[in-house]
Amino acid sequence: MEHPLEGTQDWDENGAVHPLPDDSSPVHYEDPVNNTPITPQENETPDFIPTKVVIDPYTGKKQWLGGWRHKLNHNEFHNAETQTNRAIKKITCERNDRDAQTYEYKNVTFQTSQEASTQMTKPGHYVSTRDDVIITPGEYTLADTIAKRRNNAAIVIQKYFRRYLAKIITAQLKEDREAYENWLEEEKERIEEERRKRRQKNLEGRLNPRSKKDFDLVWAALTSWRNEQVALIRANSETLAEQKAALATLEEQVAQLVAAIGRHKIRANQETKDLKIAKFLNSCAAPRKWKAKDGKWISMVNWTGEPGQFEMETGYTLRAKELRDLYNALKMEGLNREERIDMLLTLKNIVAGVPDCKLTKELIGLAEREAEMLVRGVNSSLLNGLRARILHLYLQFCRDPKFNPEAARHLTVPQDAEALRSKVVKMGSSSNYLSHWPLAIWPYAAPPNFELTAAHRGKVNPNPHPDIIDIKQVMKELKKKYPDSDLVYVMAEGDIRHLVLNIWSMKSALSHTQEDLTLCKWKKSESWSPWNCFLITKREEEAHASFASPEDGYGPIMFQKVHRKHLQARQYFSRVKGMSRFLRERSLGDGLCQEVTGVSLI
Repeated sequence: MEHPLEGTQDWDENGAVHPLPDDSSPVHYEDPVNNTPITPQENETPDFIPTKVVIDPYTGKKQWLGGWRHKLNHNEFHNAETQTNRAIKKITCERNDRDAQTYEYKNVTFQTSQEASTQMTKPGHYVSTRDDVIITPGEYTLADTIAKRRNNAAIVIQKYFRRYLAKIITAQLKEDREAYENWLEEEKERIEEERRKRRQKNLEGRLNPRSKKDFDLVWAALTSWRNEQVALIRANSETLAEQKAALATLEEQVAQLVAAIGRHKIRANQETKDLKIAKFLNSCAAPRKWKAKDGKWISMVNWTGEPGQFEMETGYTLRAKELRDLYNALKMEGLNREERIDMLLTLKNIVAGVPDCKLTKELIGLAEREAEMLVRGVNSSLLNGLRARILHLYLQFCRDPKFNPEAARHLTVPQDAEALRSKVVKMGSSSNYLSHWPLAIWPYAAPPNFELTAAHRGKVNPNPHPDIIDIKQVMKELKKKYPDSDLVYVMAEGDIRHLVLNIWSMKSALSHTQEDLTLCKWKKSESWSPWNCFLITKREEEAHASFASPEDGYGPIMFQKVHRKHLQARQYFSRVKGMSRFLRERSLGDGLCQEVTGVSLI
């Protein structure tokens, strides 16, 4: 009868064969019902008595030393040596004792798991040596040598890393330098382009003057040319008689140029007058438009006109359009006799609607007189004076709200005297009647004699270089940059001219250049005033605005220079009665209130 357990030949990882157990070795059984191991006792009946065996589970790393497998349920059983935990050595002494914390060196032999499974070649068993490696000991390396080698390697790594960082920084610096050079070139080109455009604009203004600025350029150029010629004559003249003759010839040339400038001024005034008249008539004839509170044009459903706008013609606008068309027709030249007579008849029919008026009666009489002369065949060149008189009277007719009701909305001065009552103020020093609207908007802006500004009281030289700096443009920039400052709206053009020309000498306080100048604040924390201003270029203004206070960017010399300019401005503008309240400053030094203007403010 075959034993229910059969030993299996197991091979370890080195190829060793473990022998089968003999018959005398103890045999373990397992209860097939409870799956618990049982052991038969001596001198007992063939019936097995089950006995429970307590097994201490092994928690460490098992070594493979062979075992057995059940043939029926294929359960594996290992040697008891691998199933027993190692005993834990108990420490009986106190751990905080000095002697217990001192380790005593011992030499103990220990067989590792690698050696436990090592199998050598022997009779009956062969182990291949194909994967064996022969190790030859090398030269022994000291710890100091290894540390030195590591230190040298770290130095090399740092060297290359610092080189990498230096290359990055150098590349960035090169890019910044290139960008800066490009910016300098662009700024240089921009400044040259602005100069070229300014010269071209000034040249066009001198060749064909139209505005007051253009004539200022012409007068400045004439004055400069005369001074140069006078200096040249005095330098080259040998005798006094020769010098006087050359100066007399120069004065004749200057007189001719002045006469030419006067003719240009008359022409420019006439052109400006015609443009104003055309603008007035076009404004009266324009259809009505409305805007909502948000500033957008009021739209209308199914509107067929210009998108986004709603326009409406009224009886007044149609009347104004008819009067405008007739005015343009009366101004036309080159009409034949029949066309001119037709225009005069149209004028007579329009004017005849109001017969009981001196203006309409005079217009009708002049129109009939011209028509009669045309019928008689009088030359048209002899009727220029009569036609100019008719055109002038007809323009008065178009401006009168009785004949053109739409004109009342566009007239600057109301035609009704009652509309001016309680709206004008008489100035005590000049006895002029001026509108009181500055007092309504800025109560401090118009003292009783506000027309006598510092520029009118004192002598202010004209702008010697109108082609370089424009005083009106400087005023516009001031009002745009500092709308919260009161004195920006009080000062007139002559005051700003005196401030720029006489006090700051029309030069930048930093670079002493005369181009692209602007007035800015000296101290940001205070409002703009003539004693808190700084004349510099627009490029320098950007750098000045980056400082929180002047102490951050300027030294004592600049402070003394600016303070002297501010004192001059205080002394000059203190003559204006309305500025006295702005000139008082209180200082906390010694706890006293001190006046810093140098003149009486009362």
